[in-house]
Amino acid sequence: MKPICLIIALVLSLGGVAGAHAQTGEAVAAVVNDEPISTFDVRQRMLLMIATTGAQPDEETLTRMEDQALRSLVDEKLQLQEARRYEVEVTEEEVDGALGRLAQQNNVTVDDILADLRASGIYPNTLRDQIKSELAWQYLVDGRYGGRVRVSDDQIAETRERIINSLSKPRYLIAEIFLPIQNVGEEQEVRQLANSLIQQMVDGAEFPVLAREYSASATAESGGDAGWVLSGELRPEVESVLREMPAGRVSPPIRVPGGVYLIALRAKNEGGVVNQLRLQSITLPVPEDATAEERQQARQALAEVAAGIDSCDAVEDAAGQLDGAFPTNLGSLSDNALQPEIKQAVSGLQPVSATAPLDTALGLQSFVLCDRQQSADGVPSDEEIASQLRGQRQSLLARGYLRDVRRESTVDVR
Repeated sequence: MKPICLIIALVLSLGGVAGAHAQTGEAVAAVVNDEPISTFDVRQRMLLMIATTGAQPDEETLTRMEDQALRSLVDEKLQLQEARRYEVEVTEEEVDGALGRLAQQNNVTVDDILADLRASGIYPNTLRDQIKSELAWQYLVDGRYGGRVRVSDDQIAETRERIINSLSKPRYLIAEIFLPIQNVGEEQEVRQLANSLIQQMVDGAEFPVLAREYSASATAESGGDAGWVLSGELRPEVESVLREMPAGRVSPPIRVPGGVYLIALRAKNEGGVVNQLRLQSITLPVPEDATAEERQQARQALAEVAAGIDSCDAVEDAAGQLDGAFPTNLGSLSDNALQPEIKQAVSGLQPVSATAPLDTALGLQSFVLCDRQQSADGVPSDEEIASQLRGQRQSLLARGYLRDVRRESTVDVR
């Protein structure tokens, strides 16, 4: 493990300036629509990336981190400029609040965070500026697209039904890092960054921290946590890798249209759907000494009565048509809790209808299916589904928005 002072020295050496208490005399790394980004800003961002990820980079990795730091600063400069154009402001109090939430998430105090920054050679404004740009972009995107991103009850119901119907397929509990490729010439560079992140994890960096710093996915704010994802919802390139991966591993870089994924497979579940049945029954006792003809007559009588049932409210009256028969409300049961022969008989029914008489320990029984619902563990609530759908759509709109802003801007990298 490299001492922090050695890492700071390596970072400072990249800019050709041995560190400065102020930005006086610093070179310009890039100019974004006439606003400069200094080499000091780039080095400070690199140190912040190293401090937050826990990485122990070598000189080659530091060079790639320098490129990533500059790209991030350019995007943040564009986001702040666009926010100013629409008079979106972020107050210092709002930055303080976000910093407090960050501290709470990491079970530390704000003073602890600031002390760690200073010990790593990082000025607190480096973190505050990053938080400010994230908040400004979030406010701008919410204001621009929030009213347009609507999720209907039908869309929620369709998504829920699709999730339930797919639960017989494998499910993957994943976290993700998505590294976008803006043009073909960036592919090698992005792949190198992905491999660098994997090496940082080998050296002890945590996946959620790297996701917050590097990922362009909507899940970045939550450390890349994408929750349970069903087979069929993932890109084929991603699922083909996860299918063969054991839980607890991080994937190699996975090329997909638009970028590269790193996937942490936290758990895998083959899944399964449970049919929840609401049942009633009519039982017709048959004496043990009944002849075969008497048993057949009882079976036919019960079958005729059961065939006439068209609602569960009619079960009691139907049972009253047969001497000695009695109804039973069995309530809601999982089909896995039924005896195999009863489960098989009920499986082919549609509500409301009855099975043919079955021979049971109580005599002859006909089971009436009042309702059937599918359920499974891990199905998100309607609120969670709606939030996920809104987040996905808003993330796509935000990416397109930033892409348009880049296209219309002048960025001069020195």
